[in-house]
Amino acid sequence: MMTAQRLYDLSNLDEMLGGDKDAKLQMIKIFLQATPESLSEMNKCFGKNDLEGISKLAHKLKSSIDIFCIMDIKQDIRRLENITRDQVNTDEVPDLIEKINTILHETFLQVASYKEELAQEIIGS
Repeated sequence: MMTAQRLYDLSNLDEMLGGDKDAKLQMIKIFLQATPESLSEMNKCFGKNDLEGISKLAHKLKSSIDIFCIMDIKQDIRRLENITRDQVNTDEVPDLIEKINTILHETFLQVASYKEELAQEIIGS
């Protein structure tokens, strides 16, 4: 397993939820369910060269990436959304998709592991 630095930051989420751990756990569960689904859909669109589909899903992923402060791809997801929407510089799409996949898959592992810790913390309190 990669022991990379943490790829996400939950301080925005904490602020939004006022430190409510149960709500935070719910948001994490939603993130871990919905974000991989959107990513998978986006990859399917990429496989079919459906630029409009990629753009819509990049737009959808953007909010999760922002809420979880996944800084490594904050600009990339916007770039992907814009170039697929405007259908310019589409030669960048494969690299952007690859980077977004790599970072998000690692983030899912990190967030899932944090989710377990948080759940234990809630049970213990």
